[in-house]
Amino acid sequence: KMDGLIAQAVMSVPTVKAVEIGRGKDASNFKGSEFQDRFLSKDGEIIRETNNAGGIEGGITNGEDITVKFYSKPIPTVRKGIRSVDLDKWVETQSIYVRSDTVVLPAVTLISASRISFVLASSFLKKFSGDHIDDVKASFDYYLSSRRHFWQR
Repeated sequence: KMDGLIAQAVMSVPTVKAVEIGRGKDASNFKGSEFQDRFLSKDGEIIRETNNAGGIEGGITNGEDITVKFYSKPIPTVRKGIRSVDLDKWVETQSIYVRSDTVVLPAVTLISASRISFVLASSFLKKFSGDHIDDVKASFDYYLSSRRHFWQR
């Protein structure tokens, strides 16, 4: 399932503690009839009215933007120190300040986006693989042309 692969890739980043795809945890607040991304016909094309599913339904991408939100824990560096135990003396003590990380979100965002890109590229190549990029392109072009009639008039 694509959502599982994406969640695993992002959750593998040490600071990440939760991942949502689409409306994520908010999805449980909707009735099924409210949450489902309805189809509309517009200018001869079939489109979606919303993207509550975050671009993935039933573990398969649906052509909409894939939306991923992650939650990060606070950085472990505490300038004041926290209660700890001295392992040499086995007594309570105050931890010492060792490093000066201040924020990890820019790096975590870049790392997570890269990991998601790798999952998407791997899945794409699994579906449209070939020994040469021209084979991959031909396979993808054929796939698109063979299904275009489903989505356009």
